[in-house]
Amino acid sequence: MGFKFSPVVADNFVNREELVEEMVKVLEEEGSTTGYALYGARKIGKSSVFLEVQRRLKEKGNVVPVYQSIWELREDTAQEFARDLSEKIIDAYRPKLGLKLKVAEMAKIPFDILRKILSEVKVGVGIKGEIEFFVKYEAGQPMEDVKRAFQLAELLAEETKLKCILFIDEFPSLMELQNGGRAGETLVKRIRTWNEQFKRTALSISGSIRATMNTVAFSSASAFYKQLLIREVKPMEEKYVKEILKKGKIKFTRETISEVSKESGGIPFYVQLIGRELQEEKEANAKTIQGVVKRIIEDQGNVLFKEMVVNLSPKERLVLIGLSESKEKTPIAIANGTKTKFPTVTWALSELQEKGFVEKQEDGTHAIVDPFLEKWLEWKYGNKGEE
Repeated sequence: MGFKFSPVVADNFVNREELVEEMVKVLEEEGSTTGYALYGARKIGKSSVFLEVQRRLKEKGNVVPVYQSIWELREDTAQEFARDLSEKIIDAYRPKLGLKLKVAEMAKIPFDILRKILSEVKVGVGIKGEIEFFVKYEAGQPMEDVKRAFQLAELLAEETKLKCILFIDEFPSLMELQNGGRAGETLVKRIRTWNEQFKRTALSISGSIRATMNTVAFSSASAFYKQLLIREVKPMEEKYVKEILKKGKIKFTRETISEVSKESGGIPFYVQLIGRELQEEKEANAKTIQGVVKRIIEDQGNVLFKEMVVNLSPKERLVLIGLSESKEKTPIAIANGTKTKFPTVTWALSELQEKGFVEKQEDGTHAIVDPFLEKWLEWKYGNKGEE
């Protein structure tokens, strides 16, 4: 069994067992619409948790789980969100409805044949109309289309008497969708309102950036405040790093596990990446692991990080580089090190927090969230300053 770089489920799933078991137990409960809000850094494994919970719930057969990732939408519009969500809902309920074709297949057939197929489905006329609407979807009023997509989940749950669980990955990114303008918090608040009315549909969400999760769920002013069970997906413990390394042909020791854990920051994606490269080494020790990490940064760092860093403003980029070089990691130290005015540094750090690059620590220092990004910045820019 090799190393995996996309979200994993079943036998490839490692760690988070306690969280997954809890979520399955809570979400399958009949009559409850309690959902979850998962928070954790990028690549930490939130998608894997959702997909594993979805897999286990699907096996039970008494609920219908639906997974959607906002980052996988073909277009950044509210209409595309509605189309994609409705397609996933219909396809998830398809076996329960007796539909032989998936939405993508039905979309290619003529209207008269589609209506004949739907006429044989034992659901109400209203639901048939909604299925037809989304199968032959033509973008209309953004908010109305999104509302109909969410209500479709509740309609199908009521019709089949099977609870629907919606998992929406990177939920705060909905605020960036275009809705004749930026959708913003209005869309999130509307979803909250619709969700409150549901009796058989439970919503669970995730997000990678603390600031945007505050906006949608964590702060007292947020739309979903105290409406979802909040769980943080944290870095992996060493015992789970060991489980991942065991999947490859690597001879490892306790030192190996500790070093991989330290270099990866306990982020599963980087554990997998280091593990794959270690298979090319004769032995796995601290020196070879550090060499592997250096090689990854030099060979793949530009692909992983260059675009996201270039897209920052010049001041944000300068402060991020300054933070990677600073020993003290305080705003004043960064200001001195980059020869930048203190107010500019504090503004840039705030923006970098908002974008998920940086987290403020309890002692007032700041830390770059992604350990490999920090290593790449040190290698790419060193003491050269902004490029």
